[in-house]
Amino acid sequence: MIGASGCAYNPKYAKQIKLTKPRVYVVKKGDTLFDIAKKYRVSVGSIKRENRLKSSTIKPGQRMTIPSKRSSNRRGTQSRKVKKKAPQTKAEKSIPPIKAPKINVRLSWPIKDKMTITSKFGVRKNGKHDGIDLAAVRGTKILAAAGGTVLFSGYGPTGYGLTVLIKHTENIFTVYSHNDKNLVKKGKKVKRGEAIATVGKTGRATGDHLHFEVRVNRVAYNPIAYLPKRK
Repeated sequence: MIGASGCAYNPKYAKQIKLTKPRVYVVKKGDTLFDIAKKYRVSVGSIKRENRLKSSTIKPGQRMTIPSKRSSNRRGTQSRKVKKKAPQTKAEKSIPPIKAPKINVRLSWPIKDKMTITSKFGVRKNGKHDGIDLAAVRGTKILAAAGGTVLFSGYGPTGYGLTVLIKHTENIFTVYSHNDKNLVKKGKKVKRGEAIATVGKTGRATGDHLHFEVRVNRVAYNPIAYLPKRK
């Protein structure tokens, strides 16, 4: 439990499920795990488990085993049996955060109405938190942080719930999760400040909020490093 409006997402999944007659997909240029999961109607999390992926980074030519539909929950519910995470050592706790690289895209806050940051970026009790959580009233409009193209709109990785993924440049992406409703579809061109979804608590969430990520070259960095200071 993270608080009244935090994500309860844990990247450590249960044991891999044995599948019969596995399907194999060869990654093409421009593919994302979101696209592959949607194509085969399975969850992103199940693909990561099946291929033992530690991140969402994939490369052209990479062979991916696609799990059967019955082993994948499209809404991203996690298996009940989860291996307990070993406590962090003093050395791990002392590792400094990775400095966010400079980008050539100016981002704005995805929520303009009243909201509160309820969970910060970084390591917490149940794993690494790849974004920030912004608590707001259900139905509050979620806005595109910058102009770009919608790469994905639907149920995202395990625990993320309804998600929108926007591509701003070849290597800069933003992610908006736990939405109550998505207002845009894949392929739509959006402008900065355009409404793309509404705040909710789909997926693994304990209250209405937006989970917001900034990814550069597929790696998640602290969104606060790119957002303007709040007044």
